[in-house]
Amino acid sequence: MSAEAQPMPAGELVRQLEAAFLPWLCRCQITHEDALVMRISDPANGDVLLQILGKPRASLSTTADLQRFVLQLRQELHEQVRLGEIRPGA
Repeated sequence: MSAEAQPMPAGELVRQLEAAFLPWLCRCQITHEDALVMRISDPANGDVLLQILGKPRASLSTTADLQRFVLQLRQELHEQVRLGEIRPGA
């Protein structure tokens, strides 16, 4: 079994996800069911812009999985910006 197929350590996954959404404020937790809970907020006012509840950590077991997930969420955030629902750069 290759190292790539093993799940990323929880702490590393959280660090990478929280850094991926700067300048927004991203807070992640891994639940006791080994699922991801994630909230991306506007740092200026604390409004939750995007929330993910219960995403299985196993679904983010490779770097490519993580990159796709981040890209998908960033696209959702940018769509909200485009629609005027949130401020760009907030």
